[in-house]
Amino acid sequence: MKQGTLVYDHATDRYDIRFDLDCYYGGLHCGECFDVMVRGKWKPTRIEMAADWYLVGMCLWLVPFGYGISGTVGIFALNIIIGGLIGGLALIVGLLLGIIHTIREII
Repeated sequence: MKQGTLVYDHATDRYDIRFDLDCYYGGLHCGECFDVMVRGKWKPTRIEMAADWYLVGMCLWLVPFGYGISGTVGIFALNIIIGGLIGGLALIVGLLLGIIHTIREII
């Protein structure tokens, strides 16, 4: 397995993998699969693009870059709001599945 660093290429507006100072993968495209190291463990992922590039299966955490204090606080607030929405949706789905399971056991 060849190891490299995930880098953003502003000229092509896409991510690439740098293996050495002058050796690159050639640009990642939507749907390409690879492994990334997260906290010392390799995790399989896939790169996709919606409004921006993202890695499927990785935790959503928007990192503010190039913003003033108000923009940074706003992005961190957005992180908390998105996390709350996802957690709330998971709670509702879990409760509904529990209710459905209980009704099926009674019937």
